[in-house]
Amino acid sequence: MNPADFSLRRYYGIGAFVLILILFAIHTYFYKPTEILLESQVDNPMQFPIAETKYLYWILHAFILIPIVALSFDRRVAFYKKWKYLLPAIFSVGMIFVLWDFIYTKVGVWGFSHDYTLAARVWHLPIEEWLFFLSAPFACVFIHACLRYYFPKDTFASSDKAISFGLAIILLLVGIVSWGRLYTSFTCIATSILIVTHYYSFRNTFRTFFYKTQLVSFIPFIMINGVLTGSITETPVVQYNKSEMLDIRFITIPMEDFVYCFMMLFAVVTVYEYLMDRKSTRDK
Repeated sequence: MNPADFSLRRYYGIGAFVLILILFAIHTYFYKPTEILLESQVDNPMQFPIAETKYLYWILHAFILIPIVALSFDRRVAFYKKWKYLLPAIFSVGMIFVLWDFIYTKVGVWGFSHDYTLAARVWHLPIEEWLFFLSAPFACVFIHACLRYYFPKDTFASSDKAISFGLAIILLLVGIVSWGRLYTSFTCIATSILIVTHYYSFRNTFRTFFYKTQLVSFIPFIMINGVLTGSITETPVVQYNKSEMLDIRFITIPMEDFVYCFMMLFAVVTVYEYLMDRKSTRDK
């Protein structure tokens, strides 16, 4: 890549980031909920009395992190060697999503039950929610690294343009149609912008491979996020304002959560892959 191309691609990223920030500011300022009414009941398929504990969110983190940290020392994948790229990626992206989380909690788009979290709050967020921005991407990038090692074929590489622009167009249309619903509209439009910007800013060395990673990651995501959204408890850990979303759910998981998950993990994997590629280039 020549320096001019790199500079142009960098400006694509900066421009997209500024556009997303403006979109976020407009949404939050003009469409701040006039009535904060968080949904404390969902149609859940089952309930387990053992899950009725204030340590539930902590248990979920342990369920995610303990086995993955242990498996990170597997000699073949050697995921622990990649932590020096992963942790800066998680931190840089996580700070943006923590701010998003804080603002949406403050204005009443969503909230967190005190029945399943500890009383301590930082920026209106439970300590467990802060840890979410470590455990979720840590697990996803671990899956990404394992797939890269054991199943290296990039299944969707030949369909990069069709998949990327297809996703971007669908999300953009959903976001426009849902304009005024804070969670739905911003999440969908911002993710659409991210995908298109990514297409023009990065060669497809990992983009479509991430699409495969995300499909696999949705399996544990449905299990964990299902618990957080009330699939096995009397009330949800994470409660939503129905007026700010479409209220279309997969079991108990709002449709928007899938898009939110994709956006966050795509951003983390992008920074992670960029840092690894930069190190590889310098070593040559």
